Amino acid sequence: MTYQIKWSSSVTTGNVKIELFKGNSVDKVLANSVSNSGTFDWEVTTEYATGNNYSVKVTHLTNSSLVSQSPVFTIRKEMILSVPYKEDFNDWSTTNKATGNWMQSTDDDIDWTVLSGPTPSRTGSTPDQTGPKEGDYPDANGKYIYIEASGDNNPNKKASIVTPKFDFSKTPTAKLLFYYHMFSGLQVMGKLYLDVQVGKDGTWQEGKVSFTNNDYGDQWNVHFLDLNFITAGNYTVEQKKRVRFRLRGITSSDTDDGWCSDICIDMFSIDTSLVSINNSVHSAVNKIELRNSKLLYTISENEKLSNVNIKLFNIQGKLINTLVNKIQRAGNYSIAINRNDLVAHGVYLCRVEIAGFQKTFTIINN
Repeated sequence: MTYQIKWSSSVTTGNVKIELFKGNSVDKVLANSVSNSGTFDWEVTTEYATGNNYSVKVTHLTNSSLVSQSPVFTIRKEMILSVPYKEDFNDWSTTNKATGNWMQSTDDDIDWTVLSGPTPSRTGSTPDQTGPKEGDYPDANGKYIYIEASGDNNPNKKASIVTPKFDFSKTPTAKLLFYYHMFSGLQVMGKLYLDVQVGKDGTWQEGKVSFTNNDYGDQWNVHFLDLNFITAGNYTVEQKKRVRFRLRGITSSDTDDGWCSDICIDMFSIDTSLVSINNSVHSAVNKIELRNSKLLYTISENEKLSNVNIKLFNIQGKLINTLVNKIQRAGNYSIAINRNDLVAHGVYLCRVEIAGFQKTFTIINN
């Protein structure tokens, strides 16, 4: 992975030497002589030992009094996570800019912030409001990440945050899902993009998802992205083992009311069983399939009689309806998913238990 080392200097001419320290000793010379441009791209490979107490020192070659050394940091082993994956941000600290193995980008203007409750700009009078009225999705009792657009954070200020790497090499199908809140009472919302990087040195594929309207309503909205272009794409196994996502937000371009463009994200997840109740193509798992708002399942001849239990829950885990709870004979069955049970837009869980086998489908009502 490549990191950018940044420094500032009262002298912008000449060259500098860049050294990596471990404690008080030089561990490696990263560059003997490079331009005093203020930036240097450092590729951290496996040759560097993991550990803490590292720092970087930048020294001007012709004026040794011009020297600066970074705070200490830790080099960790490359982390690659498996899917499915879920991040609700509830374990993140509101005193930190980013945690949970996500990273703030270094080539933007401002950072994403962790918050619980409404954003500071939500306290104004209508229409001078932005951000969620109560807090996170779904119950305002947790946390979310957001871009604060007030003060110097507008106009057109960029904030990017990058997920950990994910391994899709053994995943035949997957979808990405997240909730977003982009409410601007003054109709001057900024922009939000989801970018994707496949492979260690892959080019960022920008704007796989984009939100560029002036307002998306005063509610949490859900969006999902089919990741078939990764799972079934023309990538090597090694490339599919290293997939990252980037949330890239830009505050409003309005020079007067740009503060009214807070961008919020919650419930970021990658799942291999996501299905949309509005779509007609779904994945079949062990003779269980969700298609066209119907749950289809087959009890094989070997089972004769089987206990069947099918329940519908909301995202908080509250039972909405028991669809089936009986003993059934071998054969084919079809159970309708009642749209009246899905009161609000969002995510629901359908848990199927047949003869000891259990499968949970995630249903999106959009």
